[in-house]
Amino acid sequence: MIATDNHMGFREKEYIGVDSFDSFEEVLKLANQQQVDFVLLGGDLFHDHRPSASTYFKASKIFNEHVFG
Repeated sequence: MIATDNHMGFREKEYIGVDSFDSFEEVLKLANQQQVDFVLLGGDLFHDHRPSASTYFKASKIFNEHVFG
């Protein structure tokens, strides 16, 4: 599966900022449901060059739940 330009953290200070996390989580859920061999993440995973601690925390929570959990 290929997912690209996730831009997690985009407009994170506004409500719309959760969309990027929700979309990324949906990608990983679908990957698990479809039992894909791997997910290729092309483009930008994070929106900012230096993501906030909150963005890192949310992203690692998603990875832990759907990849490592």
